[in-house]
Amino acid sequence: MQKKSLTLLGVVLAWIVILSFLFFHSQNDEKTLAESMDETKKEKQKVEVYLNEGRLLSSEN
Repeated sequence: MQKKSLTLLGVVLAWIVILSFLFFHSQNDEKTLAESMDETKKEKQKVEVYLNEGRLLSSEN
């Protein structure tokens, strides 16, 4: 009996986690795929600039 109730509790908690995850994901899906890809490209360019600046600083020393 106790094992059955723990299993049921686990299933209920798993569904709560899954549904809350889907709910919060649907709230953030207002961006289109193209917009998120543009943001990714911008972030990649920023990282490349930082890396290049770091290389320049290390070559100056």
